[in-house]
Amino acid sequence: MGATDGNGNVTERTALGAPDRLTSLAAALAAVAPFCGEVAPVSVRIEEAGGCVAAEPIMAAADVPSAAIALIDGWAVAAQETVGASSTAPVFPAARPVRVAFGDPLPAGTDAILPVHGVSGFPSAPEILAAAAPGDGARPRAGDFLAGEVIVARGTRLRPDHVALLRLAGVAEVQVRIARVRIAAPPAISDFLAAMALKGGATAEVVAAGAMLAPDADLVFVVGGPEDLGKSLRVVAQGVAVSSFEAIGCGVSAAGTPVVFAPDRPDWALAAWLLLGLPILRWRAGAADIARGRSLPLARKIISNPGVSALVLLRQIAGAEGAQLWEPLATGELAWRAMAAADAWLLVDPQSEGYAAGTRVFAHDL
Repeated sequence: MGATDGNGNVTERTALGAPDRLTSLAAALAAVAPFCGEVAPVSVRIEEAGGCVAAEPIMAAADVPSAAIALIDGWAVAAQETVGASSTAPVFPAARPVRVAFGDPLPAGTDAILPVHGVSGFPSAPEILAAAAPGDGARPRAGDFLAGEVIVARGTRLRPDHVALLRLAGVAEVQVRIARVRIAAPPAISDFLAAMALKGGATAEVVAAGAMLAPDADLVFVVGGPEDLGKSLRVVAQGVAVSSFEAIGCGVSAAGTPVVFAPDRPDWALAAWLLLGLPILRWRAGAADIARGRSLPLARKIISNPGVSALVLLRQIAGAEGAQLWEPLATGELAWRAMAAADAWLLVDPQSEGYAAGTRVFAHDL
């Protein structure tokens, strides 16, 4: 179990083959952060922007809708002409109601929509059988978006519903930040890492070892030790104080590109991606969105050694009477079966000894 110095570094060997001096995860990220500035924005068609991070506020180009519209099929009326109307005391309006369908603009002089059964006797002697208030059954002009109104804030990762709404609001192109991730890893692990990068809104390129530190990447992920990179890498954290994963680390290439490295196993690659790769990718893309996840009680306790962080994989299960719980699958060493079954993950603070059963914890979605 490692003691820590005043800078959060673990000073004792904590695992076979681990460096004698480990760095806390927080210190490792702080060391690489100065090299993780936002990448330059690019313009993309809105149809291609899903999953990307908005580089600037995205605003409505015009009022939406451009005129008041009906939200139900029915009769367009002037609300003031329906006051007091009921099925037992119908009102005979001065202006004839106009039949409209969902989405039709409201005719001039009308400001509400009555349901189909709200008018009878049409067309000879229309009777209004229900009262309506101004705006009933209708959406006013600019009721969805006002011209110039911010629809999506800067730093937001664009979801499919964002893309659909932006298209409906007349937005054709947007400025986004798309980080380029270069991966040097065996095929199975490189495919996994590329999928994780794409899920994070980045582009992914799998390359041979000789090309991995070329200057045209925003994040490099290498499966292999820092010694494989020679003098082209300045290591800022060779051993990260995360239980069972002390050999993951990060550094900076001669071109100033952040580099994450991990040994040749998918569990180590997953740990390095979640703990180092994802934060770096978020910084590079300028993402301001909160990590997605859920807060649920634990089905059983989690034990962790103080002094180092612990990565825990969790599965969501149904407890008594259908209550949703987190079931811990693995802490520290991650068996592949645990990776296959996991829904989420959490990081236990190095100052914590774990959590008792029933404790509500927030876990990040995988």
